[in-house]
Amino acid sequence: MYMNKNKAFSLVEIIIAISLTLIVGSICLITFYSMNKSFLVMNKTYKRDKEIASFRDLLVSHIKWNEGVEIRISNVSKNQNINSLGNLFLKESEKEGNLLVLKIQAYNETGKTTSRYYRCFLFYEDKVSISYFDEGDIVNLFNGTVILENCSGKFNFDNNILKFYLKDKEKEYEEILYYDQK
Repeated sequence: MYMNKNKAFSLVEIIIAISLTLIVGSICLITFYSMNKSFLVMNKTYKRDKEIASFRDLLVSHIKWNEGVEIRISNVSKNQNINSLGNLFLKESEKEGNLLVLKIQAYNETGKTTSRYYRCFLFYEDKVSISYFDEGDIVNLFNGTVILENCSGKFNFDNNILKFYLKDKEKEYEEILYYDQK
């Protein structure tokens, strides 16, 4: 009888083995879950920072690679209709606004002509969009290509320094895009 008892588990030993297995399994599950959740949050933050950096780089490239670019800032809403982007350049730029307009002049060597076109960046309804217009085009700023979503912001152009302020759900960004050394 003594030999049979050693071969078989007693009820107490079975309960202890099951309890230890449950405890170790729970600890592993909780650790993995919290690490996974932290990784997902870090990954989401990293992706958002990359999106905002891409937006900044797009703005900088439009300014940097186009010599003679003129900059205007304005506040617009759907109620306020802009008939011509050229009219914005007839007056002085506002210091702060949700619309950034870049007037770019391109020289065509084969045709010996100069053409003007506009790039518009607009913060409106929790998104940032970009629009491309040639001189004389009908202007509808609110149908542009969306670059960023779930954010609000504004542009600031003061003392030849162009900045943008962007407010995300979790963070606020302030970036200097351009400094004109005239």
